[in-house]
Amino acid sequence: MNPLKDSESHWAPNTVEWEKDALLSHGLLVSMGKRISAIFDNKNIICVHKKIKNIQHTVQWIVRFTVTLLTLKEKFESQYIVRAWVDFMDAAARVRHKVFCQEKGWEEVQDNALEKDEYDTHSIPVVLIHKGSNEPIACVRLIRADWGDLQVEQFIGPIKTEREESAEVSRLAVISDFRRRKNEQGKVFPEATPDPIRWRFPIITVGVYLALIHTARENNIEYLYFLTKESLVDSLKKLRANPVQIGDSVEHKWIRVNCLISVSEMIANLPWWSKPIWNSVCQQLETK
Repeated sequence: MNPLKDSESHWAPNTVEWEKDALLSHGLLVSMGKRISAIFDNKNIICVHKKIKNIQHTVQWIVRFTVTLLTLKEKFESQYIVRAWVDFMDAAARVRHKVFCQEKGWEEVQDNALEKDEYDTHSIPVVLIHKGSNEPIACVRLIRADWGDLQVEQFIGPIKTEREESAEVSRLAVISDFRRRKNEQGKVFPEATPDPIRWRFPIITVGVYLALIHTARENNIEYLYFLTKESLVDSLKKLRANPVQIGDSVEHKWIRVNCLISVSEMIANLPWWSKPIWNSVCQQLETK
């Protein structure tokens, strides 16, 4: 026996099998090459890049939102003062004049730069004052049903709830510099601030609404009527107000809906993210 010869004969490649293996390997390489090319062609690279950017933006948004919530009460108190009583009627009327007369053109411009109507005589104004400028920048009012007629009664007739426990919410206004960015059109809470750092959280709108609810509670008002746009009804739903529509929509300068909310129910169901501003509003109005 020749070990070398036997070894060579044992290990000598089978030409036919080798060609089959070579063809199979070549096919696998070609297939893998095509897959790799498909992954890294221009379209897929762009797609992967977009997905990565979306993930980055999502993470950044979560971080910003978390930081905002953790510091929301401090931010609100550092920027805004909340006031609610008849002494601030002129301050509210100035905001209304800027928004309804000068910006929107819905009412006539007044020489005294105050926008008022017959319902102000039996209303409580709620005003948000910007600390940096010491100027009122947002307002809303409660028309008390036990002090006089409600505007909503023109459309739904006499209210069914006890007048001593009822009021109407109207004349919500935020001046333009604090209201909206160009890229926030159509959002539920479009809002901006003139400060270098603009918060995504709708801090002004939420602050005004919560100050309104606190003022209603302090005046033993349980039922709030609204004659408003559907977009503001959506805003109330975000605050878990559960507005109930009364009758059909009506035409009053634009299409509006009549709705009713319960003050105690809204306070009990306030979402967790609104609690920092709610606590700040309560503190300010109770210690003014």
